[in-house]
Amino acid sequence: MTPETTRIAIPLVTNAITGGNDWVTQVTTPRGGRKYELDYLKVGGSESPKVPSVTSLIHGTIRNPVLENWQKKNVRESLTDNLGQTVTKTMIADAFSTSDRRAARSAATGNMMHAKIEGILQGKKIDEGKPDQLKPAVKAFRRWQKEIAGSWELVGTEMAIAEVCGPPMSIKEQAEAISVHPELGANGFAGTVDAIYRMPDGGYVVCDWKTTRGASGIYSEHCLQISAYVLGLQSMLHRQGSFFIPDDGETRIPPIRAMVVRFVNDYALDENGNADPDLDKVFEDRIEIGWVDTSAWGTLFCSSILLYKTSNLSDTVEKEYI
Repeated sequence: MTPETTRIAIPLVTNAITGGNDWVTQVTTPRGGRKYELDYLKVGGSESPKVPSVTSLIHGTIRNPVLENWQKKNVRESLTDNLGQTVTKTMIADAFSTSDRRAARSAATGNMMHAKIEGILQGKKIDEGKPDQLKPAVKAFRRWQKEIAGSWELVGTEMAIAEVCGPPMSIKEQAEAISVHPELGANGFAGTVDAIYRMPDGGYVVCDWKTTRGASGIYSEHCLQISAYVLGLQSMLHRQGSFFIPDDGETRIPPIRAMVVRFVNDYALDENGNADPDLDKVFEDRIEIGWVDTSAWGTLFCSSILLYKTSNLSDTVEKEYI
């Protein structure tokens, strides 16, 4: 069956924080590309402004040496398995598709874990012992809920953060400006946050669940991704006038922190005791937590926005041959 473009309506996180009924549409192409249509900024009969997803911005501008080395290793292993044989087109195709196949398998496991957490946070009746593969991870999440997030209030899950970079203005003013100058809509980004909590001090924690493997699987792209969410949320709260007054009496945007929560896992071992990426991952009853310095990583993400924009400027260069 040929994959089709999917469209999913997602509520803005500010609906849960300040009220409202604003939505975006997440658009995913058959090749995995993703963008967001900012329906809440649509005016009259105009089209919804479109912005790239946070992950598209990151993957489109910043190299990922860990991923590149993993892909090379998969090709090398696949070709090594066929040493001594005549190279065929099918053999070459299989070698280069190994990474895609294993990545899809890993993504499916990640989706199962996300669905399990979503069910728990939404108070749904789920079988926490099935599948057996995820049982240790679910146990670890329950411990995280108690020991780390015990005093936090869940604001919501699977909500969108969206930002159109530009001068400070209200959402209404922003929508009107984009209706007159549609090109402004390209200067932004959007993404879907796994969960947001409110802390006792009035601030927020943005959480991102990860199932990357290894002894330490929190990578730089994870820090960039969650920092982008924090930047977007800060801007959204500012545009909607969401402030709080701490003990010092000064009015300011609520503090927002970022936490990457990784469920520790690795490849299962084959009969020879070697890690086999074609077997189900094995999860531990353990979680790796990363508090991210979003001021530093957020600056890097802003640079990636500028780099992403330059990829669309080729037509502005006059060329000639002599």
